[in-house]
Amino acid sequence: PVVRPFADGVHWLLVDDMFWTIGDSAITIVVPRGFVMDFASVPQELQSFVSPVDRHGRAAIVHDYLYWEQRCTREQADELMRAAMDESEVEAVPSSGIYWAVRWGGAAAWEQNAAERAQGLPRMVPEDALAAAAEEDWPAYRGALFERGVRPEPRADGPAEYCDAAGLVPRRNDSSSLMAILEAEWMDFVWIGIGLATIVMVVAGPIVHFVWLWQIRRTVREIGRSVRSNDVARSGG
Repeated sequence: PVVRPFADGVHWLLVDDMFWTIGDSAITIVVPRGFVMDFASVPQELQSFVSPVDRHGRAAIVHDYLYWEQRCTREQADELMRAAMDESEVEAVPSSGIYWAVRWGGAAAWEQNAAERAQGLPRMVPEDALAAAAEEDWPAYRGALFERGVRPEPRADGPAEYCDAAGLVPRRNDSSSLMAILEAEWMDFVWIGIGLATIVMVVAGPIVHFVWLWQIRRTVREIGRSVRSNDVARSGG
């Protein structure tokens, strides 16, 4: 994809239409020229690993666009991102890490996008404003576009054809057995168990420590009493 950063260094402008034909199908997702990406659909902790100009690029742009359009469900958008990473041959470990990060941490970005659309904030730069866009910080430029009357592009009714198309891309077979285990549904219960165990350790740890110290102190006192009793017995004898 051809992209250009804004002056703020966080947001990126898509210079040309980006097309992704899913698998061997005729189903294509078109991200239009002028769309602005901030990769907020990827949790902040992983944004430094996601760039629009490396192997993640197409998948990251598609994901940001799907999170903005919201014609698919969030789960469908995440599955399409994983399919795009598979087709772009993103390595298995970062691909799985990014996928699970958006599954578990993408809700805030989804809800924020919905709120911004409801407020009428644009995410597309009009053709007559593209040239000057990259010289500005996006938040300020977005405000100027809003003042001009630029609003989010209208959406078609109903889900898009591509929403259920992630399954058209065969899952790669190069994932390690460990990653296959981590992606199993039953692992959700394992992670929950680990989380609960951590909470119990954090809460109960100081209590256990206090009981342990109290027991040691009690034992030392009993030993002291026993020693004193023996000394008294010897003196009396």
